[in-house]
Amino acid sequence: MIPNDPLGRKWLDVSSENQHLVRQFRPVLVSFLGFDLNKNPKLMGTGFIIAGSTDFYVVATARHVIDGLQHFQRPSRHAPSAVPGFFVQPKVSIDPRHLKVLQADHGRTQLTDVAYVTYSENLDIALCLIVPQKNEDCPVPYAVPLDFSVPSVGDVVHLVSCGAMDVSETSPPLEPDGFGQMLRVERSVPIRIGVVTAVHEEGYNQYRFPCFSTSIPAEHGMSGGFVYRPRDGEMVAACGIISADLDLTHLPRTAFDSHEESIISCVWPLLGFSLPSGILPDGTVSNELLYNLIKAGSIPAYDNGVDLVKVAAADGDSVRLWFTN
Repeated sequence: MIPNDPLGRKWLDVSSENQHLVRQFRPVLVSFLGFDLNKNPKLMGTGFIIAGSTDFYVVATARHVIDGLQHFQRPSRHAPSAVPGFFVQPKVSIDPRHLKVLQADHGRTQLTDVAYVTYSENLDIALCLIVPQKNEDCPVPYAVPLDFSVPSVGDVVHLVSCGAMDVSETSPPLEPDGFGQMLRVERSVPIRIGVVTAVHEEGYNQYRFPCFSTSIPAEHGMSGGFVYRPRDGEMVAACGIISADLDLTHLPRTAFDSHEESIISCVWPLLGFSLPSGILPDGTVSNELLYNLIKAGSIPAYDNGVDLVKVAAADGDSVRLWFTN
């Protein structure tokens, strides 16, 4: 239960009583908007901005949000009886006709494009590079830096994401590329409080990656949002990315004394991911590890937490990480 709570509640939703926090967090959160082959739209999950400028945003999310986009954009055409392993699933399309990212600032909502996506099949975390649409600019971003420490059992944590997401078409596209299509989008910003119930350095059941669980429910569409440990007088910094909830009904939860369990991916493995850092003279894009970008001061992080993780090159393009805390 939440420490010092006289009612003994296990979690709380405090967004309605803290609209100033909702306004503070809304510009940080993004929603992934996919389009299938018939231009039907679907909101697939949440991400959050960890760094950026007026030219680009760096966004963290859950890998399965990207996988969900992939399956929605191009549904598998294999027979239901096909033997697993005898077909190859298509990769997610970041073509602007198939994928947009919705970002809402104070009084302004805009669609942006995805220029780059990277993730590992063994983890439920991903990084994206988001850029403005043609002939548009991105406002200077609000961002939540990453906290590479791992919380302990009993720590109070806050969960922030997009919820109650829905999208519907109000006018069909006028052109094959989707031009002229009008959409109605709804989403809320839940802010929830709970505690860490377990830490799983080697993974937990089918979640075979460094993670921790909390007493906070995470409902449909909230995957890819962030979890942070509140610290008096200090910045908000994300120590986890919402991955899953063990309640598979996906129904809204309102009983604060109910037993809940959400799975939160640790963010420190992101240090082994690469992002584009420049264009070489021959026109190829050069990549740099997030670890090196943070060490160089190009991307902010909380309290030099990057020093908690050691990085060593492995075979090929892979990277070996280990946590030293």
